[in-house]
Amino acid sequence: LAQGATFPLRARIIVPPYLWDEEHDSTSLHNVQTALEQAGIPFDSVQPTDPDRIADWSEAFYELDKYALIIVPGYLIPSSIKSDVYIRQRQRLREYVAAGGVVIWFKPLSAEQGPADNWLYNQQEVARLAGIVGHKTYTSATRVVVEATAPGMAELDSFEERSVRLSGGSTVVAVETITYKLDPDADVAVFGVAMQGDKTHGPTLLRNRIGSGAVYSL
Repeated sequence: LAQGATFPLRARIIVPPYLWDEEHDSTSLHNVQTALEQAGIPFDSVQPTDPDRIADWSEAFYELDKYALIIVPGYLIPSSIKSDVYIRQRQRLREYVAAGGVVIWFKPLSAEQGPADNWLYNQQEVARLAGIVGHKTYTSATRVVVEATAPGMAELDSFEERSVRLSGGSTVVAVETITYKLDPDADVAVFGVAMQGDKTHGPTLLRNRIGSGAVYSL
């Protein structure tokens, strides 16, 4: 949490509506909840059995200032932030981060072309919150190398923590890895790069500083 920020020291998990259709076992949500529980971080989260779970996505944007940390599980598909309120949703996220809040989301996807101008603009603007203007997908990366260029990363001081193996050894399993083209106008720090052996695919873990806060893309 940024110095001077006054948000309550509590996390909020906001689940994109598409996940309820794609993940019947709610794996992404469960993984985030487990990580927070193991770290001893108090949090609020909608549950898979909640009848209002779809509406929670929109409602959550009106209570961001109740939390020091916002986490969005699953892929961040920018079109999740859409409809008649998508502009205000983006504004609320940016205002929250600028005031010292922290957002963690996973695999934000950008778009360089789309089916309609409004769709394309929305995709690009959401991606810019992450500090990116493009992305590529690889299935050949074998590891992610973590660097101490973002707060908290200095605590990862062992080789196993700094070099996370994705595939290799006797059993090779293709793991989808996304790398990013950085927005030259953003204050982005790269703290993880995707590698295939000694070959660098590109940045895959990012911290985009906005005002007093930051958006982390994992």
